[in-house]
Amino acid sequence: MAGICDARTFSLQTLGEGDSLRAAPRRERELWRAGSPRNYRFLLWVGCFCPGLRGWLLMDVRGSEVRAWDRAGKPAPFNDWNTFSIDGLFDNLERAADRDAVVQVAFDPRGHFPAYVRTVALPSPDM
Repeated sequence: MAGICDARTFSLQTLGEGDSLRAAPRRERELWRAGSPRNYRFLLWVGCFCPGLRGWLLMDVRGSEVRAWDRAGKPAPFNDWNTFSIDGLFDNLERAADRDAVVQVAFDPRGHFPAYVRTVALPSPDM
């Protein structure tokens, strides 16, 4: 499985890096969709400065329905910023090219899904 050591870093304030970031997930998404199962589960870990660490969630995707469970096996609240399908993760990567300063991403070499993503936001008033 890909991880931080395999991640490519895109410095989006450098000319051309945004285009490179848009192209890489586009290729991987095509491969993901060609072989992805309709129903799948994966572990998701999300941390953010504000509102904070969410921890591990088991994401269960059944067609277009997405559900989440916490470490205790209880249904987790579904939020648009930290609970999503693999396609939602690809969507977030596409938006990152327009809003973030740095994006690191590594794709699973067999499944072609984003296995590791880290973003650093552009400076804003609350940073």
